[in-house]
Amino acid sequence: MDWIIITIKPNQSKKAEINLKKQGFITFFPRILYKIKNKTYERDIFSGYAFLKSNDFEKLKSVNATYGVSKVLSIQNRIPTLTDDTIKSIEDQVNAQNNHYQSEKTLKINNQVLIKLEIFKDQPAEIINIIQKKDSQSILLRLLDSSHTIWVDKSLVEFQDS
Repeated sequence: MDWIIITIKPNQSKKAEINLKKQGFITFFPRILYKIKNKTYERDIFSGYAFLKSNDFEKLKSVNATYGVSKVLSIQNRIPTLTDDTIKSIEDQVNAQNNHYQSEKTLKINNQVLIKLEIFKDQPAEIINIIQKKDSQSILLRLLDSSHTIWVDKSLVEFQDS
């Protein structure tokens, strides 16, 4: 059984995936997670393309007629195939990226953190308030027993182990 590439109609990948699974096909629609203004979204990595596992090329006619699917990809009247190892490699990379994204902690008020700026190297602090401003965060920290406002990139604050 080989993997083939199918093209998807614009903004129809989720519908195509549901409809193909209803027909009994094994599919792979690689998607990654991303965040905009504290809301998490999912996006197709290969916009307009997905993978389908099939060894019955006669069934591929029904794929072309599936709602959301444009067609089975063919090059010079031949359908190129991909191995399980290729799909597994893509799947592993997508899962690693999404797991890393999901494991990132969100800064919250009262979190105990360590500051990674050289001047305050590994100084413990407590988050008092967080103000979003475009792509950065202004963090008000209780540091050295008093409050200080420090503009800091998220990468310069590390969660303190409890």
